[in-house]
Amino acid sequence: TTTPETKLHVISGVASSNRYNIIDAANSTNQYAFLALRNTSPLATGNYSLLGFTNSGPTSGGANWALGSIRTGATIVNGTEEDFYVG
Repeated sequence: TTTPETKLHVISGVASSNRYNIIDAANSTNQYAFLALRNTSPLATGNYSLLGFTNSGPTSGGANWALGSIRTGATIVNGTEEDFYVG
């Protein structure tokens, strides 16, 4: 894509300084770039929403490390029953 400016904005297919920049904030004042992960399962204690990482190559089968959030309760009280998770 050449000028999406919405959803997932891919800006480079070529690495620059050993990294790929894939998400840019909108081109205006006071904008932020966010990647939001959301678990849409029914509310339940123990549900996770994680971003996973691995350095084991393309056949590793999954993430070795993750960070995100974990549900600590099953009610709809947003924020108070959700904790930061690193694992």
